[in-house]
Amino acid sequence: MNKFESHFNGWLRPWQSQLCDACGDAMQDGIAPLSGPELDGANKSLNNLYADTSSGWACAGGDCDYSLPGTGPLYTGHWHGKRVHDGLSVLLPLLPVLSARPVCVIDIGAGTGAALWAWTLLARCAQEWGSPLPVHSWYSIDCSQRMLKQSDRLWGKLCRVLPNAPELVNRQPAALCDWRNHPPLPTGALVVGSYLFARADLTNPAATAAAFVAFLTRLTASGVVLWTKPNKCAVQDGVKTQLVGWIDRTPLKLFDCALQGQMRKCLSVAQAKFVEVNLPRDPEWNKRLNWGCAPTKVARLAMTR
Repeated sequence: MNKFESHFNGWLRPWQSQLCDACGDAMQDGIAPLSGPELDGANKSLNNLYADTSSGWACAGGDCDYSLPGTGPLYTGHWHGKRVHDGLSVLLPLLPVLSARPVCVIDIGAGTGAALWAWTLLARCAQEWGSPLPVHSWYSIDCSQRMLKQSDRLWGKLCRVLPNAPELVNRQPAALCDWRNHPPLPTGALVVGSYLFARADLTNPAATAAAFVAFLTRLTASGVVLWTKPNKCAVQDGVKTQLVGWIDRTPLKLFDCALQGQMRKCLSVAQAKFVEVNLPRDPEWNKRLNWGCAPTKVARLAMTR
């Protein structure tokens, strides 16, 4: 662990309680108007994302329907914390690349904005440490309006915790689209993707990889950073083989993130709302609504020209 990583971990740990509250408040705002059937359907759909680890091995679950009301708010408790955790684990070792100059970042499948949260936390710490990072322009795209709406809520709550967050990153208006069908995007950008490819994309990973490389080529992307579970790396592996002339910048060691344990505010908000709408509490929430484990177990692919 280098000096900044050690400093960042110590800096981050005291913020966990406020970050938990921010997530819980964003969840509460999102689920307040929703009915029991809407919440029940969203929670069941989100549960599809968990792998079955019975019999000592992991097998694929299903995909989530991100168009359902309630998916964005409940995703906050189920996965936003884990994705912030993952984003920190990937982006911090890549600071030598990301601190050279201001760039445009295109966050593909941005969801609730976890990667943006991760970068903002890094930038705030670096600023306080006396080594400010470049102010990147951040473009988020996602094909789910529900997730983008929750991303707005979460960004607003993060800005209450870190009032100067808008000065640390130039957050652009999000676009409702995906990488296959999108409006004009900045060229020469750094493309990032967290758990980008759905299980349907894995049925023909070579074709998906070829289509994604064509997307990168059209953008004349300056780099790409993709991360996902080790058992879902087939598309990333295919992308890597087709990026002729690019340099592998995959970190050898992951950052051991300080954000761990239960997301207590999200848990209490979800439980209270389910009681209010006469739904049984999900017995899995106690172990599922958390920040994840350290170090995170993801596969990285970071390439620069």
